[in-house]
Amino acid sequence: MSANALRLQKPSRDQKKYAFGCTGKSRFRSLEHAKKAIERIRYIAVSEKVDPNQVIRIPIRAYQCSNCKGFHLTSRPEITV
Repeated sequence: MSANALRLQKPSRDQKKYAFGCTGKSRFRSLEHAKKAIERIRYIAVSEKVDPNQVIRIPIRAYQCSNCKGFHLTSRPEITV
């Protein structure tokens, strides 16, 4: 099948899953990009001297998403069993 024909095909079930499964989340291509984003967010939070009474979620780690195969950020600690 030509590249143009592949482009015009209907999206598969997996592609639709990505479109709906990761809505509202920032997606990073690699773990390195995600870690750099965590550093930037922490720097901004510290430099702006955020009010301690405010509830703010600062990401502490990145994880790989099973839907989009990209990386997302989370403020939850890693669960170890």
